Amino acid sequence: MNTVENISSLNVYRSSAGSGKTYTLVNIYLKLLFSSTSDYAFKSILAITFTNKAADEMKQRVISTLEMISNGKKGDVKTYLSNELSIKPSLVQLRAKSILSKIIHNYSDVSILTIDRFTHKIIKSFSKELGLSFQYDIELEEKDFLEECIVQLLDYVGSDKVLTKYLNEMVDESVRKSENFNIERQLNLFKDLLFKSDREDRINALDKLNIKEFSELRKAVLQSINESINVVKEIANEGRQLIHESGLPEKAFSRKRCNQVFNVFIDDDFVEYKFLEKLEKWIDDGKWFNKAYLSDSSAVLFEPKFLKKALHISNELGSYFKFLEIDKHFTAFSLVFLLIERIEKSKIDKGVILISDFNQLIGEIIKNEPAGFIYERLGSRYSHVLIDEFQDTSSKQWSNLLPLVHESLSTGGTNLLVGDAKQAIYRWRDGDVTQFVNLPEIDSSQKEFSSLISQYYKEHKLENNWRSSKSIVQFNNNLFSEISTKFNHSSISEIYKDVEQNVVNKDVGKVEVSVIEKDLFELKDYISNRINLTIDQGFSYKDINVLVRVKKEGALVAEVFNELDIPFVSDDSVFLGSSSDYKFLFHFIQFIENENQYS
Repeated sequence: MNTVENISSLNVYRSSAGSGKTYTLVNIYLKLLFSSTSDYAFKSILAITFTNKAADEMKQRVISTLEMISNGKKGDVKTYLSNELSIKPSLVQLRAKSILSKIIHNYSDVSILTIDRFTHKIIKSFSKELGLSFQYDIELEEKDFLEECIVQLLDYVGSDKVLTKYLNEMVDESVRKSENFNIERQLNLFKDLLFKSDREDRINALDKLNIKEFSELRKAVLQSINESINVVKEIANEGRQLIHESGLPEKAFSRKRCNQVFNVFIDDDFVEYKFLEKLEKWIDDGKWFNKAYLSDSSAVLFEPKFLKKALHISNELGSYFKFLEIDKHFTAFSLVFLLIERIEKSKIDKGVILISDFNQLIGEIIKNEPAGFIYERLGSRYSHVLIDEFQDTSSKQWSNLLPLVHESLSTGGTNLLVGDAKQAIYRWRDGDVTQFVNLPEIDSSQKEFSSLISQYYKEHKLENNWRSSKSIVQFNNNLFSEISTKFNHSSISEIYKDVEQNVVNKDVGKVEVSVIEKDLFELKDYISNRINLTIDQGFSYKDINVLVRVKKEGALVAEVFNELDIPFVSDDSVFLGSSSDYKFLFHFIQFIENENQYS
């Protein structure tokens, strides 16, 4: 057998849906297995995915492909490995059997896992250095954990005189303004700040003030709101005087705009934000007078003066709404640090770490320890790193993985990043698609790794669509091309440019886009017509899939299917409560019980 010399590489595959990404990923994984003289090469390969389902699917693909090759099947992969590695097909088959046997007997050493599981593995290896109990648990339900901590914090209010006084002031102010004061709901709004992987950076950017200081700061905010109101009132009064001086009748002004602008805050000290949006639009279009008065000498003379006052009011209302928004969340914001202390105490008391703690904790390890030492503690040394769905990687995760990729490149390893920027869906978990778009450039804070990344960077594109019919591929090609040119945003243009796919599937297929006025849309008629048309074209019910945006819409579609007597399966339909037979029996028994009770 020829031993293939390891050559450092960072292969980046930009792959659209249906392009055979998983197939390519598995083939490269197998190539790494067969290129080693050892049948235990799987121990030195780290393959990272984002979901358990994807990790399980890749493991299954690797094992089933090895099994098929060892049984003389899967000729395309056998040929690929034979050509790539200059190995006889018969030898590929023998090696597949041997490697498969080693994997089955050492399954726990196969490192195809989610990024969270890999991070947890490192944290567990360094639990002592991180000050964690060896028996710690992972808290996955962060929302429930936060709500529990909020309740604990509010229970603490009565025992702290300063905090109690401060919150009483907030309640009194809300009552005076006839506002709904719900501190629990407001604190819940900060979950994104408290449970993001970069929360330490965000929180450290804030000044840690005590409750007394926050109380003084809020008084200053309220004072600023009142000052803005008084300034607007003063300008509005000056505007009304200008209208009087102009001598122009009310009918001279287009849609009574000037009267609306200069009567702001005249009845009370509140105005809705949509008034500011309307005012800015009026300033832009400049239509202050009706056509009959456009040439009137007074209109010509006073229009610049009216515009100047309107601009002044617009600017001052901008400050008013800014301070109003600050005040809206001020109470919750002032309690953030107390809530953080409560969260940390609860974590210690319960012996848990949050799933969002992972990247911060591992960051501390990787920042202070060389990759070699980390591998030593893990009990594994990875020569090759493969990362799937890279477009969903957060900046913190990539920062933590970079040293491992760098270590692999420096020792002749093969590294693989696979992704599709168009399919980025993990922004809610800090996924940063621009990292993928900007490769081989990396963040300036990681400049010590940039040299090797740029040196060994190789970009590939999977251009064939093996999954979709001709119409769908062509529709997507046209749509993405339009998006790349029509949107005046560099990131969007970059994501959607040069993503055209080649058609492989010879089925023609069909794409139809219907834009229907909401008032004219009748769901039952639409579904009935579309389903019947599809069935008439030779398809069966099992060929049809209905996608909706939210669960509520799915329930409406299910109701229509029931009314039309169309067989279907959905998440809700498998529940017992969705069965009409069950409902009948339940209500029949309930009726009998009630009859016996009152007879």
